[in-house]
Amino acid sequence: MFCIFVSTKSEQVTVVHVACTSKNAADEKLRQCMRRYTDNVGLPCAVMLISSDVNFAVDLSDFKNRKKIHVILVHGPLASEALLLCSSQQFLYDDLIDDIPFCTPKVTDVLQF
Repeated sequence: MFCIFVSTKSEQVTVVHVACTSKNAADEKLRQCMRRYTDNVGLPCAVMLISSDVNFAVDLSDFKNRKKIHVILVHGPLASEALLLCSSQQFLYDDLIDDIPFCTPKVTDVLQF
């Protein structure tokens, strides 16, 4: 589980490890991280979420409409219209990786035990 936050003052990347004790533990931790960030950062700023989970729509809508934060959503092909409407910009994940060449790892050494 990871979340990426970008501000205009400085770039931040936060990697969060979550012990999954409940079904939505990772989602709740991500929501908490995003809320803390948006509460403490100045404007202008942006939040980027990589998800297709409609359960993030409420938070994204709050960031965009009430806090006036630029919301960037990177989503899968089945993302709901409700989630897409809560973002300032949307990018389909498949389109972003479309031009990246696929490469298979080369096995050069075989370990003998």
